[in-house]
Amino acid sequence: MTTLDQLPHERLLENLGNNFITDNDQKILDLVDVISTIYIRDIQTKRRDSWSRKFEVSVPVTNVSLWEQARPILSRLITFVSGDQVEITYTQREKEFRTGLFTDLTKGNFKAVSLLSGGLDSFSGAYHNIANGIPSLYNGYQNSNNSEHKRQKLVSEFICLQDPSAASKISPNLKVTKIEPTQATRSLLFLALACALAYSYQIKDVFIYENGVLSLNPVINHRFTTKTTHPRTISLYNQLLKVLELDIMISNPFLFETKGAIIDRLSNTFKVAITNTYTCSRSRQNIYVGKFQCGHCIPCILRKISLAAYDNEHYDVEYDVPYDYKLRSIKDKYVQNEYKSSVDYFRELKGNIDNGSIYSYIDIRPRDYETGDYNERTTIMLKEFSREFERFWSKYAIY
Repeated sequence: MTTLDQLPHERLLENLGNNFITDNDQKILDLVDVISTIYIRDIQTKRRDSWSRKFEVSVPVTNVSLWEQARPILSRLITFVSGDQVEITYTQREKEFRTGLFTDLTKGNFKAVSLLSGGLDSFSGAYHNIANGIPSLYNGYQNSNNSEHKRQKLVSEFICLQDPSAASKISPNLKVTKIEPTQATRSLLFLALACALAYSYQIKDVFIYENGVLSLNPVINHRFTTKTTHPRTISLYNQLLKVLELDIMISNPFLFETKGAIIDRLSNTFKVAITNTYTCSRSRQNIYVGKFQCGHCIPCILRKISLAAYDNEHYDVEYDVPYDYKLRSIKDKYVQNEYKSSVDYFRELKGNIDNGSIYSYIDIRPRDYETGDYNERTTIMLKEFSREFERFWSKYAIY
């Protein structure tokens, strides 16, 4: 198991351009250290027969009493996102940040920090910011996958070219050995880094852009997506920030929108640059090696559905399994099974939407939302997705 020779914040926040010397400042360093430590243990602990795991971590913090107050919310957040039971021991330790992420950024009039993964949704989020006059700092985390990292840089450079008032920085990789590919707590780390950046620049809003369909994490045939932007994840994270007395609010502006509708709103300049974005989950987990993005995982299939539904597929990348491939065209049995399973996931999702049973497959509650009309808006979005899938299937049915 890889261990760090320094506290996680000392690597992840180097060059942040802030001394972080007050008690309130140190809460941000603690947040990054606590979440990073959990993330490291997550990716270094293999899931066995059962999904859930139990493990212990020890984290030095500057205010043990405050983190004990935050324990119930943090435990609920970790368990919801990962399914794991994590026992955290806090030890007292003072921290002095060594300045040495963002000294090259000017103190602009930024209104938000936006997560930038290099994926199509966060790319579309940048367009949303520009179109709505929201000057933003963009923050990403350097993935160990070189193809994804290159696309991250291309997307970052493109956004800053389109909006000269924007600024972007990719946080350095922790450089720890990854044993478990699911990395369920990865998004919690991204949000901690974005919060640190927001705090440093006295910004109160952190945007994490993800389409509303995947955000709901429908569980169908034992297949599901991550809970990165599930409304409960964001709600619990905001509750954690409140307990820590950090004046930062995380939100997903795309919570009630389909990926297809989000993409179709892009300007032609942005649509042409879609080829720079990276969606494939198989390559990100380093469990698939191909010339292009795989084209058969759940994120790749949703990307195809979303572009094809609005006749935008000509803007898309090449896939190892192209749009027009029939199931019988694939000779590799593993790829064939994955392709069928991923497509059937969305076929059944559409069926459950159409027959009205969809709410048996998603877990949402009133307290997860900031708005009272969440149920109505979610239903409208899901019905729109059903129509999108129908248009995709009319062109690219795999059977």
